[in-house]
Formats: sequence, C-alpha cells, structure tokens
Amino acid sequence: MVPRALQDAERTAGRSQHTDDPGSARLVRSDDDELGSRAALAGEDDLVWYPAEVNTSIRPGWFHHPAEDGEVRSADELSALYRSAVGGDATLLLNVPPDRQGRIGAPDRETLAGLGRRVAALRASVLDAAVEVSSGPRRGPADRLPAGRRRRPAAARTRPLSGS
Repeated sequence: MVPRALQDAERTAGRSQHTDDPGSARLVRSDDDELGSRAALAGEDDLVWYPAEVNTSIRPGWFHHPAEDGEVRSADELSALYRSAVGGDATLLLNVPPDRQGRIGAPDRETLAGLGRRVAALRASVLDAAVEVSSGPRRGPADRLPAGRRRRPAAARTRPLSGS
C-alpha cells in the first residue's frame, strides 16, 4: 500500500532495476524513502495497492538462443528466487522464451519441471496456524474510527501464518 499521492509510474520506473544482473540490485537502506512504511501511510486516507514484482528470465537474456541451452538457470536457483520473491510479498514473473518454432526448449522444460516439484514440496511442508494479528489493544466501537473507515470483520483480520 502506498499513499495515492506517491503513485507515480515515471518515478517508480526511474528507480527500478533495468537489467537482469543481481549485482545491479539497489541496496535498501534504513535512511531511504519508503513508499509503504507506517510513517508514509500515517494520516493518509487515500491508499492504493502497489504490487511488487520480481522479473527475470530462465535464460541469460529475454530471447531464446540455442547456444545458451547450457546456461538455463537451475531448478535450485529458480526455487531460491521463487522463495525470496514470494517471501518478500512479491510476484515472480519468469520469462520462458520459446524457440523459433514456438516451442519451449528441453533444458527449459526440465528446469521448469524441477521447479514445479520444489514448489509442490514446499507447499506440502507448510504448517498453517490460524492466529489473530493485532497492532495493539482493541479499539472501541467502530463509530469511534475515523470517518469513512470501518472495522473489518474478525475473519478478515486473521490469516494463516506459514513456515517451512
């Protein structure tokens, strides 16, 4: 969530990573501006959801080149990337380029099958526990909340915690 006033596509694009190079990833520091921090959201009534995305390719680049068949990322590497992305509340967008005949190459298929097995194993090992998450003591009746805001039903305030 970010305040609507901070939703600016050009600003976001300008501060985003532009290459598929882990070394170019920006280090987030505690003194950086934070769009979705509690401080940035304090007192804001008009919030918008701003999705986080991790974009990468299964190959060194965005297009299929037969010479790169030996450079397809491993299922272990993609599994670690997947866990890092979804663990950081982001969506993993994995580019899988087809060859000139429109088919997915054998090395890519093998890696994707391995990734699928790892994700299935991860999901099978997840422990769920229903808990209520709170930011502090319960407030008074809903009519004491700021205008335009209502307390969500208890079921909407709870979500399972997952761990592996």
